[in-house]
Amino acid sequence: MADGPPRFFTKPEEYVGVNNHRRTLFLDMDETLVHCYFEKPTFFIDTNEDFFQFTLEDDPSVTYYAFRRPGLNEFLYQCAEHYDMRIFTAGEDLYARTLLRWLLPDNLIDESRWYTRDACVGDGYGRLIKNLSMLDGFQFEERTALILDDSAPDNVYPHQNALAIPRFAPQTGRTDEENYGRMQADRGLEMFGRMLCGEHFTRCDDVRDDRNFLDHLNHSAHQENDLAITGLIQAAVDRFDTYF
Repeated sequence: MADGPPRFFTKPEEYVGVNNHRRTLFLDMDETLVHCYFEKPTFFIDTNEDFFQFTLEDDPSVTYYAFRRPGLNEFLYQCAEHYDMRIFTAGEDLYARTLLRWLLPDNLIDESRWYTRDACVGDGYGRLIKNLSMLDGFQFEERTALILDDSAPDNVYPHQNALAIPRFAPQTGRTDEENYGRMQADRGLEMFGRMLCGEHFTRCDDVRDDRNFLDHLNHSAHQENDLAITGLIQAAVDRFDTYF
């Protein structure tokens, strides 16, 4: 993990809303940027900077054990060069803010741009939906807004503005050590950062066109190659670059 912002990094006050040409990138939190355990995994080491143990004032009997997704800081700094970034999570407000204050480096995304469970809307069937067009303090433009979420697009409205990233979470049936090795090797953010910061996304007229095309490539790669999930992302990104 990087110790601080890279040399080329532009401070937030200098990049926010430049000429209104920037796209907006929303980021989900749980299973997209981080995974939280409710029981301490055997590999959890308190001194590891990628781990965070915390409790909440409203229920101190519950302890959370957070595991930062590999490459997160690099991904955030990279995307900050091209996007106005916001957080949109279905997590409870106190839980989300406690976790995000540890998770996000250098106050990279101001707390006024964090949307938590209260900003979600119910679908009438007990499911929470992230409606990008109904957020306080944000003027939704369907051509320039995108959300990266492991549950997308089903939990997002409009669907066309949601891009799915593989879940960062342990697999059932595996030991803690097996899951740690697999999760530590995760390259999802690295590959999505490369894709999202390419000119085909940052300079396109409509982000939905690129998002739909990536869906097509993901589906095709899966049908043709039956790749493991990391390989699937890599194949899709490589083929995406070829077409643009």
